[in-house]
Amino acid sequence: MKKGAKRGRRRPVDADLLLGQVSRVFGAKKENPGAKKAAAELGIGLASFYNYANGTTLPDMDVLRKATQQWGIKWEYFDSGELLRTKKVETVEQLVFAFLDEVKPQDFKVVKVGPKAADLLHVTLQIKFSA
Repeated sequence: MKKGAKRGRRRPVDADLLLGQVSRVFGAKKENPGAKKAAAELGIGLASFYNYANGTTLPDMDVLRKATQQWGIKWEYFDSGELLRTKKVETVEQLVFAFLDEVKPQDFKVVKVGPKAADLLHVTLQIKFSA
């Protein structure tokens, strides 16, 4: 091994380009609104925030997606909107109804709405699913 050479796998070129943009964005956020607040907005630790700002490490996709949502960042080297969106499932029912995110307003019709009890509303929907 050459003297001064880094150990481990080499990063692809596009990862280095993204790392540069991440470093610039996080470095700017370090000044305004401040590192602690910016790290809290993304739900990451302060040490991780500084690693990203210093260009030491590349954040995972969840952090990049949160930065896009919180700060309105447009990443130059990938489209974060095309990434798979992972959702934390809290109940089994959420798995059953996860498909509802794809239902458009023109695909469903309210058939019946009425009270079922004093504190309960009964709603019947017709949903058209495209094959």
